Amino acid sequence: MRAQIIAANEWLFFKEVEGADGPERREIERIIMPASVLTEEQALDVFQQATEPLPASMADVKAEAARRLAETDWMVLRAAEGERSVPLEVADRRRAIRDVSGRLERMSPVPSDYMNDKWWF
Repeated sequence: MRAQIIAANEWLFFKEVEGADGPERREIERIIMPASVLTEEQALDVFQQATEPLPASMADVKAEAARRLAETDWMVLRAAEGERSVPLEVADRRRAIRDVSGRLERMSPVPSDYMNDKWWF
């Protein structure tokens, strides 16, 4: 990745890729930051830090568990209203989701691939 000053307070971040007629620039992002006081290396460092994904948190794991539980929430609601009971395999699956969520939440750091099915099945 490269950076270039394109205005007094604006950097252009781009990648050079091989095109049909030679190298081409593929714009990644334009960012306003003090171009006059940062070197290209400093600007790239600031950009990479700003665009790094945040580490996964317990809240992220809880949200993933909630998403997975939501698929069968209607069965639990129906059972609560007395219409039918929750099938045993669904109840077991929901319990497993809560167990996995608890284990992932206690990990430090939380794995960045916490959404992957390998953790949940």
